[in-house]
Amino acid sequence: MSWFRLRPSAHRAERRRVRRRLDDLSTAAELRLALADLGPLFAAFGRYLSARPDLFPLPLCRELLRLEEPPERLAEPEVERLLAAGLGCRPEAVLDRFDAVPCACTLAVQTHRGKLRDGGEVEIRLARPDLDRHLQGAGVLLPLVISAPAWKAPTPALARAPGDFLAHLRLCSDLAAQARALAALSTFHEGGRGARERALPAAARMVRVERATPELLLFRRPAGRPLPDLLCQAPAGGNAGAGDRAAPAAARRLCLAWLRAALRAGWALESTPLEAVTDVQGRIVLAPGPACQLGQVTSRHLWAYCDAAAGDGADRQLRWLLAEMDGPAAAAEERAWLRRVRQAVPLRDGGWEDGGEESLAESLFLHWRLATALGHVARPPLLSFIRGLFAVALAARRLSPGRDVLREALDELRLEALLSRIGTLLHAGSWPRRLLRQMTPSAAPETAPAADGGSAA
Repeated sequence: MSWFRLRPSAHRAERRRVRRRLDDLSTAAELRLALADLGPLFAAFGRYLSARPDLFPLPLCRELLRLEEPPERLAEPEVERLLAAGLGCRPEAVLDRFDAVPCACTLAVQTHRGKLRDGGEVEIRLARPDLDRHLQGAGVLLPLVISAPAWKAPTPALARAPGDFLAHLRLCSDLAAQARALAALSTFHEGGRGARERALPAAARMVRVERATPELLLFRRPAGRPLPDLLCQAPAGGNAGAGDRAAPAAARRLCLAWLRAALRAGWALESTPLEAVTDVQGRIVLAPGPACQLGQVTSRHLWAYCDAAAGDGADRQLRWLLAEMDGPAAAAEERAWLRRVRQAVPLRDGGWEDGGEESLAESLFLHWRLATALGHVARPPLLSFIRGLFAVALAARRLSPGRDVLREALDELRLEALLSRIGTLLHAGSWPRRLLRQMTPSAAPETAPAADGGSAA
């Protein structure tokens, strides 16, 4: 009997009704209902845990994903005050229309829609000033939640989850940082790093940010077919309509755009980075959201890891994942992890609920969960990578259930990196000598090349 069954109730009849309802529920559903009943902070914590496949199997993650954050909306006078402070002038001077009813509301951000005076449709995100009020006592209450017996065996990574969640909320509420990440990605996708990047096919573009402060972010809504229109063709946890040809193309471009941003530009987007699919060119539109700059070393490690996982999966390459985690450094622990990775089977050890062929995403999720079970803890950059890749893989699975879209996108990125490397060798003045050095086995690099240099292992 889980901790949810023992919660106090005001009436015996109510307790009996709850007990009868719980008899037909799984443990995952009980956890979801318990977190929803405890309030907005705990519901938001459950949503955060739903994107942690390094902690829980996929069925539990997808069950927690059904949680909704129901915080109270900000009062209209407070919204008007925040809007005027962020714009630096009266809203009427910039906006022709402002929808007072928010289109989205979370603990950290409240989102409204409007229209500029020049006729452009925009979204306005406001950082909620009452976030600190919601977080009162979170440092004490959230550790109590994860100590409940329903979470099964605790791990060091689960013990650090409340602190990681609070750091994630701060990242969500820093709208200026989201604008800076979007500007960096815009430079990358527009070829700001050289002609080699401009030669790559355009799979994504960025929204146009009009105003950005730590408390306000105003950007133009992209024209095109929104991703929710494709995902809404099936219930949550199901798949998009197979007859829609736009869905598989959107899935491939989504994975390719996210992988390029993470492994080549060095930015891991934690939320699904797709706002719309344009009608004319079909490109993915990257919207502002929580983002973490991985850094050159982390990008090299993750590129080597993903490259090995999609290829032959050599043990020496898979160790690059453990290089981005804290935990036991003993060789015996590393060998135990590698042995369990070789023995793991996604279909048996917790894969997609809808079955199908084994996918690259399921293998990556198992790698992370097995490392966590042995006491390893992902560092913040790797956490952002895990959360973002899980959101992208889940959306791609629903859009194109019959294909391993993530593997296809990674193979395409590996091919692009190889062509870029060949182009670099041919462009150099002493390319025969460089080519000979690259072909010499003794000179083969032990690490993956720099993510921002357009190279790949």
